[in-house]
Amino acid sequence: MVSTDVERADEFLQFCMYLWSSPIVAVFPIFLLCRLVGWSALVAVAALSTTLPLNALVMRRMMRLRRRLETTTDARVKATNEFFSGIRIAKFMAWEPRFIASIEAKRDIELQYLKGVQVCRVLTSFINDATPPVMIAVVLLLYHLLGHELTPEIVFPAISLLAIIRMPFMMIPTVFTSAVQFLVSMARISAFLDCENSPRSVMDIRSYNTAQRASAGSWCEMAAVFENTDITALVPVKLPRLTRASLSLTARLMRRFCCCDACRPEKKGQSPAQFHEPQQPPPNSPTTPTTTGSNNINEKKRRAKEVLAEDRFELLPKNILRAVSIEIPKGKLTVIIGPTGSGKTTLFAGLLGEYEVTHGRVWATRSIAYVPQQPWIMNATLRENVLFFAPEDPKRLQETVRACQLESDLKLLAGGMQTEIGEKGINLSGGQKARVSLARAVYADRELYLLDDPLSALDAHVGERIVADVLLGQLACRTRILATHQLQVLSRADYVVLMGDGAVRFAGRREEFMGSPVYKEVVAQDARQQQHQEKEVREEVGDDVLDGAPVLDNGAPPGAGSPGRAKGAMMTSEEKAVGSVLWSTYVTYFRACGGVSVVVIVLIIFFLPR
Repeated sequence: MVSTDVERADEFLQFCMYLWSSPIVAVFPIFLLCRLVGWSALVAVAALSTTLPLNALVMRRMMRLRRRLETTTDARVKATNEFFSGIRIAKFMAWEPRFIASIEAKRDIELQYLKGVQVCRVLTSFINDATPPVMIAVVLLLYHLLGHELTPEIVFPAISLLAIIRMPFMMIPTVFTSAVQFLVSMARISAFLDCENSPRSVMDIRSYNTAQRASAGSWCEMAAVFENTDITALVPVKLPRLTRASLSLTARLMRRFCCCDACRPEKKGQSPAQFHEPQQPPPNSPTTPTTTGSNNINEKKRRAKEVLAEDRFELLPKNILRAVSIEIPKGKLTVIIGPTGSGKTTLFAGLLGEYEVTHGRVWATRSIAYVPQQPWIMNATLRENVLFFAPEDPKRLQETVRACQLESDLKLLAGGMQTEIGEKGINLSGGQKARVSLARAVYADRELYLLDDPLSALDAHVGERIVADVLLGQLACRTRILATHQLQVLSRADYVVLMGDGAVRFAGRREEFMGSPVYKEVVAQDARQQQHQEKEVREEVGDDVLDGAPVLDNGAPPGAGSPGRAKGAMMTSEEKAVGSVLWSTYVTYFRACGGVSVVVIVLIIFFLPR
């Protein structure tokens, strides 16, 4: 949309002046032609006027094809982007044939519409190029048949005037073609700009605090509140597929009551189990697909298309969180714990307005910084990743880097804060990416911080320093909500929320939680889980390796500080040739076009009319 549609709008603005200039340019030559050859000039006007409805029909057809082409192109580009974004998983699971088959199927449909558009363009060019010569011949022939003599004083001015008339009549279809593309592009852009903003399911917390002070006289302000909230999301559900076994009853009834040969296999001496089944070629048959060469590729594509054609999914609403009632106090540290899949991340998404609230109400402050569980890293320098387009404050930036334990990483990285980070943080370890994402949120200086388990990718002692320097240090006066599996953080918390099976099992102060039976249950479950994980690790790597393994502080990737890259640059400077184009380039181009024979034929066709 940004590239193609905007470019077509700019192209139309270059031709739109011909909408009013072409009729003016055509009127005066037609008047002079009528004075020169008389009523014979009306034949030229009639011929040119006849081409306009034909061009209109072709343009209307092109407009329909163009709309369908835009839709199929968007679908193909989306499928291609999804394939490249998940290329690692696709290669690991050997799903390339499936993705390629899907993209090729969309590309085939796109090519069909593209061929239709090109045919319409060829028809338009044919009408525009064939009309003027025929028009000149008909006008002069009719003028001669009416008894007039063709003299140079008549022929050459008539040809010149007809050539002048030709240009505006040629430009009008071109303008119409550009206008068609412009209307289609503007319809797409307008549809996007006219989309209604998604209704915000999260209300401003200030209204809740004001209502609480007015009704209950409470001056304790909240940063976020869930009031009997149900959160719903659309999840893909695989639709059931009818198989041959599912239709066994129908098949038996058809064989019993239908009299056709297809449903009565005994008429052909075939058993019911073998009838309706595709005949498989014998193993030694020449038609049996081989496992090598092009047959293997075609067989993979065919199977991939069959697999893609079989699976069908439907987006259905599902309640992820049920009857959630929580009050998050302002300026406190709230820790959310619970097993995997209990709804901790969904709770954050509800505060951000990412999910639909089907029941109850949600209040939150408008100033939020979110640290996702999977860090998002830009393909930019480390400094730009931390600043995230915010104005730079050197003192605050230095404090943020120190609190997030990034100083030791800057010593390892060749370019320091100017080190270029690759796509998705490819040259950073998991712990480094987590701390860069945390530093970005800390530098943003917001009222509410949503921290989705940033400690899981860090070593134990690094996590302790993060808790002390960030959660209890630089962000001590802010509202912090930390989702984690590490129970040792509970001793630093002011408020505790326990999630389980999409619901809140406990929500209250830390002292109340540690004195409840639920706390003992959580501690016992965590101890059993740690013992189970330690047992699996020891069985996999051995006791000696586990006991002697050193604990790394930062987990910097090997070669991060190699002197081979100047100042941490990952992108090599582009090479650009300066001067005229080499003759070998022209020769290569002409060979790619078809060789000398094709070039000679094109030159003959070009110079022959002259």
